[in-house]
Amino acid sequence: MLNSETLHEKVVIRKMVEADVEGVIQTQRESWRHTYPSPKYGVTSEWVFERSAGFSTERANQIVTERKNDPKYLDIVATTADGNVVGMLRGDQHDNYCELKAIYVHPKYIGYHIGGMLMDEFLNWIDTAKPCRLECVSYNERAIGFYEHYGFKKTDKLLPKYADVMPSIEMIRPAGIARQ
Repeated sequence: MLNSETLHEKVVIRKMVEADVEGVIQTQRESWRHTYPSPKYGVTSEWVFERSAGFSTERANQIVTERKNDPKYLDIVATTADGNVVGMLRGDQHDNYCELKAIYVHPKYIGYHIGGMLMDEFLNWIDTAKPCRLECVSYNERAIGFYEHYGFKKTDKLLPKYADVMPSIEMIRPAGIARQ
């Protein structure tokens, strides 16, 4: 039986390559289906399933290819010892700020510190002299708590609903916060 310490020791964080794309899409798709349905906010399982079914391998390969040699982009995966993708993260460095674009952990692997391992890599990569921003679905309390643990704070900025359906918030990690 796998426990969190055993799995944590066997997970590898590395740069995303084209061969990872299918696993990345599957991880993102399963994470969406596990996380985003919310009757309270009118986000149906059917809508989430349909939206996540449209994640494109072709588009993902294009993104990986375009970004792979540019130091202002970070695209990493968490893989098990046998190479299965169980998490992913995308980050961008802009002139005046850094941005966490996406972080997903496969639902079967939540609770094994994989998100923390990915975030640690991100925080080691960013320029801490700049603020860092992200957008998060407003009712995803687990993610909000995770981000707050790493120094992000909710802002009052009103964001449009993601795909006109999911309410979103902005979170900022102020410049000057030391790496954890």
